[in-house]
Amino acid sequence: PFFKDLWVLILGVMNSLRPMLWVILIGLMILYAFAVVATEIVARREIFEDHDQAQQFFGNVLRSMFSMFQIMTLNNWGNHVVRPLMVQDSALGTFFVAYIGVAVFVFWNLITATIVENAAKAARLDTAHHMKQTDEQRVREYKVLAEIFMEIDKDGNGELSMDEFLNAVAQNPSVARMVALLDFKISDIQELWVALDDGDGVLSIREFATGIRRMRGPAKSKDVLDADRRLRHTRLSEAELHVQVEQFGTSLALMEGDIRDMVQDTGEVVGLFAEMCHRFQVDIDSTASQEKVAAARRAVDKQLANEIREEDEASEEDEEEEGEPWQPVEDSNEHRAAGEATRQHETQRR
Repeated sequence: PFFKDLWVLILGVMNSLRPMLWVILIGLMILYAFAVVATEIVARREIFEDHDQAQQFFGNVLRSMFSMFQIMTLNNWGNHVVRPLMVQDSALGTFFVAYIGVAVFVFWNLITATIVENAAKAARLDTAHHMKQTDEQRVREYKVLAEIFMEIDKDGNGELSMDEFLNAVAQNPSVARMVALLDFKISDIQELWVALDDGDGVLSIREFATGIRRMRGPAKSKDVLDADRRLRHTRLSEAELHVQVEQFGTSLALMEGDIRDMVQDTGEVVGLFAEMCHRFQVDIDSTASQEKVAAARRAVDKQLANEIREEDEASEEDEEEEGEPWQPVEDSNEHRAAGEATRQHETQRR
């Protein structure tokens, strides 16, 4: 681990050798092209035929390539190479600036990018290799822990009870060694059970293997993050539960008020129904009384009518016997008056 960064850099440089050959070839092509142009526009021109520095630096293609390489390295290129030539032709500054832009800013950055990319690739490969080894080790550990779990699970239901776990710690050497590696004492075995159990009172094979792996060695960042995540979820759940309890209490209070209103309204409705029943009963009794009075009046009227008819018949017979004509109108009026008085008297008596 101490030399990991150095090893990654070495791998990056070694993996960059083949791409670097192509980059160097591109650099030579750039250097040669600009050297040919520099030889033509500097050493072959009339104004530089007697110029010692121009002929020394750009007299032929080989000298031009060496001078352009010196400019590429930015080694005293301005005052020593370019500025003496710009005294004769200031336009040469544009040519050399363009060359620096291509050869320095593009070419050297291309070399840097190649090395960095291969170093990053080597780092990714190393990380992937390390993760693969870690996964293989985790699989082996899970396999060993699964075998221990199956050995402890006497009834074969896929779950460990606390009694099974405690008996295995006391009787199974493999489990005792595992507990010793976790720095737990036999007297503290119940704390180990509480740490492994998620609260349902039994251990599944996943809880057993995952809990044992996490408890081995120092806590990792993901374990701390997982604990922090669980704590946040617990707090959020508690806050949500508190809000739900408050909402439930508010709903109960509103429901209690609604029930009181319903009881009051029900009492009013019951009272209204009682009053309506009373009024209906009074109306029924009054109607019955009126019907009885009317029936009695009809009976009296019928009786009086029968008596008047009988008296009329008797009077008619008497008059026929005496030879006097019968006066039905006056006699009948008198009888009617007498009957009406009798009926009123009977009504008052009733």
